[in-house]
Amino acid sequence: MKLSSLVLLYYLMLAFQSCSAGEVESKGTCWFNINYIDCLRSKLPCECEKLTETYYSLVLDTNSNSKSYGIALSKYEQMEPYIYKIKETGLNEYEVLNKANDSWAKLLIAGDTLNFIENNILSKFEKMEGLKHFDAKQHVEYNVNLLDKAFILRGYPTLDEIVAQKSLKCECNKWMGNTNMLYVKGKPKSWILKLVNDSLKINEIVNIDRDPDEPIKTKNIKSYKW
Repeated sequence: MKLSSLVLLYYLMLAFQSCSAGEVESKGTCWFNINYIDCLRSKLPCECEKLTETYYSLVLDTNSNSKSYGIALSKYEQMEPYIYKIKETGLNEYEVLNKANDSWAKLLIAGDTLNFIENNILSKFEKMEGLKHFDAKQHVEYNVNLLDKAFILRGYPTLDEIVAQKSLKCECNKWMGNTNMLYVKGKPKSWILKLVNDSLKINEIVNIDRDPDEPIKTKNIKSYKW
C-alpha cells in the first residue's frame, strides 16, 4: 500500500473515533411523585394527576453531553410535558432554568429519591426503573406497571392478560376530555378505564376508525370491584 494511502486511512480512523466520542446517546430517568404513586393504588391516572398538587411525573437527563440534557415536567393542567434546561450546582444537585436562563426551581437526588423544590414547596419523587432513552412521556408505560400492582393486590389479572395485548400504555388523554385511555402503540386497539361507584370498568372502543365528529362507541369487556 502506498504511503499516501496509509496516511489517508490513518486520518479517516481518527475522524471516525472523534465523531464516535462526540456522539452521546440521550438517556434519562423517569420519576413519579410519591403522592401520585400512592394514589394509583385506588384511583386512575386522570384522578391522580388532578390530586397531585405539583408535578406528577418528571423525566431527567443529567448527562451534559447529551442533546436532551434537561428535565421534562408533567402537570395535570398541561396538554404535553414542559421541557427545561438544567445546570449542575453540586454533586447530584441541579437548578432548573427558564428561557432567560434564570433559576426557578432546584432538584436534589439521593439514590432513588429526588427532591424538587419550587417556591419553597418540596415535592418528593421516586425513581422508576427500566428507562433506556429520553422520552418526555415515559409515564404512559409506568402507569400500566403501577395499575397492574393495584390489580394484583386485589387478586385480579394484569391489564395485558385482561385485554390480551402486549406493550400497553396508559394515560390521562387530555384531547378526549381527560379520559383514562389504555392503548397499544401502533395498533388500532384502545380501551377506556372508568371508576363507577365501587367498580372499575374496562370498555373497548369499537369504532376506533371513526370520523372526528363521530361519537365514540364502546363495549364493556370487564368490570372489577375496586
